[in-house]
Amino acid sequence: MAGICVVFLSSADAAGTDLKTADEYKCSTDLNTGDSDDDDSMQLMEADKRERGGLKSFFDYAAKRWGSHSRLGEISFLSRGSSASYGNEGASEEHLLDRIAMLCHASTSTFRAWFQLCWNTISTISHFPDGLTPLLVASHIGLPRTIEALLKALLKPNLGAAAAQSRVRQSDSEGWTALHWAV
Repeated sequence: MAGICVVFLSSADAAGTDLKTADEYKCSTDLNTGDSDDDDSMQLMEADKRERGGLKSFFDYAAKRWGSHSRLGEISFLSRGSSASYGNEGASEEHLLDRIAMLCHASTSTFRAWFQLCWNTISTISHFPDGLTPLLVASHIGLPRTIEALLKALLKPNLGAAAAQSRVRQSDSEGWTALHWAV
C-alpha cells in the first residue's frame, strides 16, 4: 500500500484530480454533444463523475495514510523492493525513496494538496506553518530512511560544520525544528 499511495500522490495527475459539479457536467455535455438530455451522454457523465470521485477519494486516502503505510512497511517493503512493479530491487527502493523525498518538498503543488488534507485532520488552524523543509516533514511522518538520506545530503563535507548544523536545526515559521515535528 505504501508504494501504491506514494506513486499515486507523486504522479502529476493526482494533485490535479478535481471533481466537477453537476452544473459543470451539464454544461460540458451541452457544448460537446449539443444535447444534455441524451441518455448516452448522461451515462457518460455519470461514469466520468464516478471515476473522478474515486480518484478524489483515493487521493484523500493516500494523502492521509501514505506516511503510516510507509512507516509500517518500511523494513519489509523497502528492503525487499517490489520487482513486479519497479524493476530490480535496488532501483525499486531508490525509486520509491526518491518519490517519498519529493512528496516531502513543501514547494510543490503535490505537497500542498496532500499535506493540507493531513493538516486539516490534525489541527484546528486552517493553514499549516510556512518554512517546512523536507527534513521537518519526514520527521513529522516518521520516515527514518528518508530522514537519514536528507541528513546525509545536509551534512555533506563541502558545506562546513556551521552551515550543516544550521540547516539541520532549521525551523518552520512557528519555531519548530525536526525534533519538534518528530515528537
